[in-house]
Amino acid sequence: MIKYIVLAVIALSAYKYYIANVGYDFSSNEYNFKVKFPGEPKINRKKVKSPKLGGSKVMTYRVEHDELTCGLVISDYSSAKNKQKMGSIDDVIQPIEDRLMEEFDGELDHSGIIFKGDVKGYEIYITANNQKKISSRVFQYSDTIYNLNCHYKNTDSNTDDVNDFMESFKFLHHIKK
Repeated sequence: MIKYIVLAVIALSAYKYYIANVGYDFSSNEYNFKVKFPGEPKINRKKVKSPKLGGSKVMTYRVEHDELTCGLVISDYSSAKNKQKMGSIDDVIQPIEDRLMEEFDGELDHSGIIFKGDVKGYEIYITANNQKKISSRVFQYSDTIYNLNCHYKNTDSNTDDVNDFMESFKFLHHIKK
C-alpha cells in the first residue's frame, strides 16, 4: 500500500512539474499580440485615469510560481482624450528604468533599445539586492504600451522560462510604413 502511495505522490509531483514548465500560448486580437507564458496567466482588467491623457484600459496577464513571476501589462490609450501628449517609447525609457532601479534597489546588468519587427522597444535587466533577477521589455505600438516583466531566482530553469517568454512575444499585425 505504501508503495502505491509513494508512486502516486511521485506521479503527481512529476505531473505538476510538467504542467508548470510547459508554456501556455496566449494571443489577443484586440491587443494585437501573442506570447508564450510559463503557465496559464491570471487576467485582470481595469480602467485608469491619467491627468495628462485621460482614461485608459489596463490589462494585466500574470503567472506566478514559487521562484518565478512573469507578467504582461498592456496600457491602452486608444480612447485617451489627449493623444499628442503620449509621446514615444523614448519618453518612457528613463522613468521605467528609474522606477525599476528604485523598486528593486538593484544593480543594472544591461539596458538598451530593441525591436520586434518595426516596433521599437527597450529592455532592462537588473540584479536586485536580494539577488533575484528582474527582466523587463517595453514596446509602444500605436496608442498602446506593452510591458513584459519577470522577477525570478537565478536558476537555469527560470532563466530559460524568462528567455522563452521574452522572445516569444510578437505583434500579430505589423506597422505599415
